[in-house]
Amino acid sequence: MQQTFPDFGNTMPITMAKRMLARNFSRIQFKFEEVTWNEPKSSRFGVYLHVPFCKKLCAFCPFYKVLYDEQLKDAYLNALTKEIKMRIPQGEIPWFYMGGGTPNLLDPPEIEEIISTVRDNRSIDNMGMEGTPRQFTRTYLRKIKAIGMDKISMGIESLNPEALHHVHRDVTNKKHITNLIEYAKDLGLSVNVDLMIGLPSQTNEDFLRDIKELAKIGPQQ
Repeated sequence: MQQTFPDFGNTMPITMAKRMLARNFSRIQFKFEEVTWNEPKSSRFGVYLHVPFCKKLCAFCPFYKVLYDEQLKDAYLNALTKEIKMRIPQGEIPWFYMGGGTPNLLDPPEIEEIISTVRDNRSIDNMGMEGTPRQFTRTYLRKIKAIGMDKISMGIESLNPEALHHVHRDVTNKKHITNLIEYAKDLGLSVNVDLMIGLPSQTNEDFLRDIKELAKIGPQQ
């Protein structure tokens, strides 16, 4: 008999997120320093930009997010542009990364506007973004590559539809995932995929099978 991971029922969204936070962050010592906004132009710093919008709220995610709303997104982008102009100092940016949330809910022109604002008097060495495979298309990948993206990270999580259903995540068929990864590599994008173990109804065998299937497709990470 195959062993499956437990289902926490209606409390799962809160329970799973809290358990993940407790496990990953409770023993980490954080050090906070005041940001100096008037650093010299020679400063080097990475930039993480959080896009908090999601079509659904997945049960396992402990990060800040809200349901997608067009007006709220427009207000966010307007405020973000102002914040970048006010706060990000001049200098060199070795890496720029967009996480979430679901960054690929933003249209490529919106992403281009953000990057253009960041690039004002600043250089960016490498850029990456994450997103759900369901929202990525060949056209989308081609456009973000033209903007200057070097890397994408896809939250596949599992190839088991039942496991994804339990955590309120949309199912994306394997053929679409395969086509995306292969096309992204052809474009010169580095591809990372995320997998999760311990999802309700998922077995160890499911997880190992997912690894083998994705290894055949060949993402870089």
